Amino acid sequence: MQKLSMVFAVLALAFVGTVAQAQSPTNATEQPTCSPATSMGLSVPALIGAGPAPELTNLTGAEFDRAYIQKMYQFNTNMAALATLGIEQTTDKNLKDLSGKIRYEKTKQNEVYAMTYRDMGLGKIPVDYSKVQTIVDSLMNYTGTDFDVQYARVMTGLLTQSRDAAQLAMSRATNPRLRDQANIEARAAQNEINALQRWIGQETTFVTPTLVAPTGAGPSESKPTKDPCP
Repeated sequence: MQKLSMVFAVLALAFVGTVAQAQSPTNATEQPTCSPATSMGLSVPALIGAGPAPELTNLTGAEFDRAYIQKMYQFNTNMAALATLGIEQTTDKNLKDLSGKIRYEKTKQNEVYAMTYRDMGLGKIPVDYSKVQTIVDSLMNYTGTDFDVQYARVMTGLLTQSRDAAQLAMSRATNPRLRDQANIEARAAQNEINALQRWIGQETTFVTPTLVAPTGAGPSESKPTKDPCP
């Protein structure tokens, strides 16, 4: 519970604009080293759900714009909370630095959504902080390298869901500011997915079992292999 309180404290600071500057973004034209991750199958906790895109698919016009802002603001809040936990608990410096970059970007994206929502005359965006609790709780049983790998997989899944929703908004949103923001968010998410997939590929090693050589044959030798896209 103490760790969750720390997450909320950092989030409160982040969303009033006091987050420290993160590392500069990766080049947006960077090509993925692996095929894009799917939203499911990347250890995303079941209670988090399938992401914003399925709930937005049948919406159009101003209704889409309003729902998209609400859902992405909530989703970015969730990911900023997860990134805060990553900054505090990951043991790998590269993963910690990437977490800082993700939290900074999600905070800045939410500033745009909040401003757009107000300009549309809709007031303040509602946020359900119980969803943050769900994300944090899903990782509390992991420590050390196990936490690092599980955290990276969960974040990859969430970023994939974010990218999918942003790609939908690039063609569906009627507000030009939302379409521009969706383009930025989709490209940033893909860069971060690529970085996390590379990290997971480096950290996750699958060793083949040692085979028993037939009598009279030379020794059988097994070699560790890495799955570049777990």
